[in-house]
Amino acid sequence: MSMYLVNPYSYPKLPLISLDDLKAYYTFGDSGNQLNTASTIGSTDAIADSTITLSGNTTSGETGHVSGVDAIGFPTYDQDGNYATSSNDADDYDFMVTDGAVWTICFWASISEHGTYQTTDIWGFTGNGASNDIQFRYLNNDRFTIWFAGNEVTSFTQTITDTNWHFYVVSWDEPNGNASFTVDNGTTQTVSSVTTSNTSSPDAPLRFGDTSGNEFEGYMQLVILYNRILTTAEITKLWNSGAGTEL
Repeated sequence: MSMYLVNPYSYPKLPLISLDDLKAYYTFGDSGNQLNTASTIGSTDAIADSTITLSGNTTSGETGHVSGVDAIGFPTYDQDGNYATSSNDADDYDFMVTDGAVWTICFWASISEHGTYQTTDIWGFTGNGASNDIQFRYLNNDRFTIWFAGNEVTSFTQTITDTNWHFYVVSWDEPNGNASFTVDNGTTQTVSSVTTSNTSSPDAPLRFGDTSGNEFEGYMQLVILYNRILTTAEITKLWNSGAGTEL
């Protein structure tokens, strides 16, 4: 009988969750490492590799929550021009805003400013709630409103009143009319009848921070965008008992 020893380091690392339908994986580091690296880590469904440009007083190389991954920082609430934007073409994101859209976006964020404003944009496109726009906003009642291609959902009841890092998960199954929102690894809230007849591309590529004149103050890292609905088990793995983890 022969025995063969296998070197475990000779095999590539298996991804944390399936990379099927992974469209973009935004990792933020120093000024030379603002990237969408979905195809680099093995996705065959990714939009084109791209860079992330920082504008205004947006900063790079900030200390993040997920170990080994830097964050980008937005230093001042309501300071025009603080944002980061992808170099992809706007139509790369058609799958998020058109009839038949099915997607999940996850990210880590720390919100520094609370209660002194009406709204602040954390990410989205620049259509300001138009029919081809997706926006994620934090309100002055410490709750969130999310635009899904012209439909504003204000009934999500999760609140954030601290400056700690939290894990946010938003998904939309447009054919079935279901929009969902999860904070950390808590209860997922789902709103029904959220559909669209939109057929046009977003007005701009995905942007983080200032998307329509309501500037975010805080930090972001690890934005993950899938062209499918993630399972509860997958979200739990990404949450990783509150520590977070890379794909």
